[in-house]
Amino acid sequence: MTPARWLQARLKVAEQAAATLADEFSGADVWLVGALAEGLAHQQSDVDLLLITQEPVAEPRSRLVHGIRVDVRAVSWDTVHAWRTLLDAFTVTRDDIETFRTVRTRLSDLTLLRTARPLAPAPDLPQALAPGQRATYQRWALADRCEAAASLAEDLLGLAQAGLYPHADLVWNQLARVVAQAETVAAGAPLLGEKWVSRPSCKPKPPPLPPVP
Repeated sequence: MTPARWLQARLKVAEQAAATLADEFSGADVWLVGALAEGLAHQQSDVDLLLITQEPVAEPRSRLVHGIRVDVRAVSWDTVHAWRTLLDAFTVTRDDIETFRTVRTRLSDLTLLRTARPLAPAPDLPQALAPGQRATYQRWALADRCEAAASLAEDLLGLAQAGLYPHADLVWNQLARVVAQAETVAAGAPLLGEKWVSRPSCKPKPPPLPPVP
């Protein structure tokens, strides 16, 4: 089976599971989220769905549909609205650093909204985020990756100066992946897992290490 067929098989499973959930939870909406919603899948990919209800409900159990695992996360519309408020503005200042920290802890949730595709009950609903919110998500995600890269760069220099070269090599590999993620986000893609970085083969060569004093 080709990657395109893996994708199509999972999209069909997602639609079937979404219809079942819509019947089980009257009035709820079901969104396809994650890498699959971005058209990315491999032979063992799961299907990730977001069940949105008016009131909080118990988390539905994962299920197998035609041998494919379907994971469902349930949230209320109030929770979705709270996530969206974090995308109303992009501001990183010394006076409001707590906002940046809050966004970083919620970035995986915001990524769900960035990738969300409505499946049930009405697949013709608009996207989960308005264009302005999508742009703000991109800024927050890029700022997150830049912060992570800066922290790793500090560690890299400290380890190199201490002569801990094997450890520095490990940090360099981490830094290269974070930079690749930043480039992917800057190009307009959501911040998915490392395996979905758009150009994983473009790994820069490590710079020469500074001499140890």
